[in-house]
Amino acid sequence: MLRTLQAAGADRIPFIWFWPDGQTGCALMMHDVETEIGRDYCATPMGIDNSYGVKASLQMACRT
Repeated sequence: MLRTLQAAGADRIPFIWFWPDGQTGCALMMHDVETEIGRDYCATPMGIDNSYGVKASLQMACRT
């Protein structure tokens, strides 16, 4: 990588932003679901998230 920078006459690696539509970043909303009670309760936080336009991930822990 150093040789590529030197060959291009550059002194640093350019940062190419990857968020769409000119956005500067993002936030991630995730809810961990540990039990069947939590699983059955998922509709409540999903409803709250949706009311604010937030899309969240709900992760159910698998127990063997």
